[in-house]
Amino acid sequence: MLGAGVARATPSACVGRTAAHLDNIPVGKRQPTGRRGWPSRILCCCCGVVRGVGAVCSVLGFFNIVLNLMGRHNVLNATAAIVVALTLEISVKKIKKTLESFLGVQRRLTKVFESKNRIIFDDYAHHPTEIAAVLDACRNNFGDKKIISIFQPHRFSRVVSLYKEFTACFLKSDLVILCPVYSAGEKEIKFDLENFAKKISKNSRTETVIVKNEENLNIFLNKNFTNNEIVIAMGAGTISQWIRSISKNLTNDKIKQ
Repeated sequence: MLGAGVARATPSACVGRTAAHLDNIPVGKRQPTGRRGWPSRILCCCCGVVRGVGAVCSVLGFFNIVLNLMGRHNVLNATAAIVVALTLEISVKKIKKTLESFLGVQRRLTKVFESKNRIIFDDYAHHPTEIAAVLDACRNNFGDKKIISIFQPHRFSRVVSLYKEFTACFLKSDLVILCPVYSAGEKEIKFDLENFAKKISKNSRTETVIVKNEENLNIFLNKNFTNNEIVIAMGAGTISQWIRSISKNLTNDKIKQ
């Protein structure tokens, strides 16, 4: 399954016979589990359509590529990379080998902890669109597992200008753990974090709790992180250091069974 769908190319803006405009169509079936533990995606694009398993490409015949990354946004990125590679006359064999061995970049759903169906990811998402894409990918790949979002807002100016969008981007999260705003060098302003949390609960229709610092977060996770849950720490500030430090200290006897 390719996140929420697969990408279809339309005839305009083509490079040779490979189209560059993409839209969304439904996915027919879930694919086998990939090397990183979530369903693998099958991508075909060079005749103008990103296809499913076993589809025939009218330009290059069978051209199936297994991606080891979650999310429709990664399908689109791979599609664009294939278009460029074909334009540069890079061989199909080399394109397939490269994409199938690519495991992503740091802080893009980087797994920092896993034990007995409990997983913690670290992600750079700090914009509403990024957050929604990350949660969409996780929901599509982990099904009905409980998804816990840890969010550290980055810059007061960004939170203020995108306030409404931030409050509505956690629709696919079962719980949001909200951290104080990371100023990133900006002058601190009077910001009502509690009201922000209430707006997230209302607009994203999810439970929201506030933690004051890394110590509070550590205590909360040690008390509440249970089986069959996915935790995603998101932000561009100190949240990455927090979650990696906390993950190192998590052991089976500390985690609530």
